[in-house]
Amino acid sequence: MDLAALVPPTPMVVTPEEPTKKLEFPKYYYPHMDDRDPFTPLLAGSGSGRPGALTLIQNFGSLELRGILNDRSGKVAIIGTTSGENFVLKSGRIYDQRNHLVNGVTGIIKENSVVLITSNRTVKELPLKRSAGFYR
Repeated sequence: MDLAALVPPTPMVVTPEEPTKKLEFPKYYYPHMDDRDPFTPLLAGSGSGRPGALTLIQNFGSLELRGILNDRSGKVAIIGTTSGENFVLKSGRIYDQRNHLVNGVTGIIKENSVVLITSNRTVKELPLKRSAGFYR
C-alpha cells in the first residue's frame, strides 16, 4: 500500500501579496519662477535688473568665446565668463543660463568670432581660439 495514495493532497492556497504603497510627497509649485529666482541675492547691484546682465557687463573685458554652433534657425554662440557663467548669443540677442534676455548687450556672430556691443557703444570682438588644429 502506497502511503501517498492514502493521504489526499492538501490544496495549495496562494494569497496574493498586497502591493506596497509608494510614498507620495506633495508637489510644490513655485508661482513666481518667471519673476525672480529666490536664490539670487536681492542686492545684486544696479543695471538691467537681472544678475546675468550685471555679470556680463562687469566681466566684459574677460569674456571668451567657447563655441559657435549651427542649428535650424541660424548660428548660436556660447560665451563664457572667467567665473564660469555661460551666455548664449542667438539672433543678435544674449540670453543667460536661465534663458532670460540680457538687456544692454547685443551681438553679431561671424564665421570664427563674435562681436559684442553694449548699450554705451562699447564694442568687443571675441575670436574663436584654435587648439591642436581644431576650433574648440
